[in-house]
Amino acid sequence: MAIDIEKFVARYVGVWNEPDPDTRRATIAELWAPDGTELLETAEHTGHRELEARVTEAYERFVAGGEYVFVPAGDTAAHHGFVAFRTHMVPVGGGAAVWTGAMFVELDAEGRIRRDVQFAVPV
Repeated sequence: MAIDIEKFVARYVGVWNEPDPDTRRATIAELWAPDGTELLETAEHTGHRELEARVTEAYERFVAGGEYVFVPAGDTAAHHGFVAFRTHMVPVGGGAAVWTGAMFVELDAEGRIRRDVQFAVPV
């Protein structure tokens, strides 16, 4: 599997900021395997339908109102089908991160997410 990891991370982070539901749905289908799972400390979301609901809820809660945006931290590392990176939620006008997540992603043979394990990191 040869994918551009920086582009992958940019698309991953970008889907959380995507205002168009159809584009968001299509990007989720491109990023995650059909049975892909996101594991949070308090929840689990499996399959495109649950992932779409999860991403949409985060978008509506944090991004849609124009207060915050998600950005990559620029610390991507990858090997053997695994990708590790952090993402920040920052005020739209700039400023310090109000939330940081550490992502550990396992990709399938086609470069889609099998498992996405997310940890909230103290800011």
